[in-house]
Amino acid sequence: MNDVKKQIEAYLSKQEKAKQAQYELTKREDLIERGLYEIKFSAEYFEGCEYDKKSKQYFIKEPLEVSDEDYERIKQYPVRDKKSNLEYILKIIGVLIIISGFVYGIVTSTSDAFILILIWVSSIALGFLYFALAQILSEKK
Repeated sequence: MNDVKKQIEAYLSKQEKAKQAQYELTKREDLIERGLYEIKFSAEYFEGCEYDKKSKQYFIKEPLEVSDEDYERIKQYPVRDKKSNLEYILKIIGVLIIISGFVYGIVTSTSDAFILILIWVSSIALGFLYFALAQILSEKK
């Protein structure tokens, strides 16, 4: 019976350590993504570092030391996503292209229906191309 308790305690201890390690890793990545880090340079390459072309040195982003209480407060605010801004801009450009193509087609081709349809189809195709690009960016997240 005592062996069973020891095995259970060992298993639970191992699971708690794994859970804590996963929490620390998630916390580290989240703080770096939010820009709460400092850069530490090194002259030599080591695993996980990046290269700065300007200073010609390797560096790593070290997250700031944050208490668990402060980290929970930080997590309440969303991470600013640069991709979503680009997606929004691409969709706006697509809408503007479609609208301007429609207006331009009406203004320039009052007598020839073929030109009117050609302008409309090409502006719609180009507008949807921008929508597709925005969708591809949103799926890469």
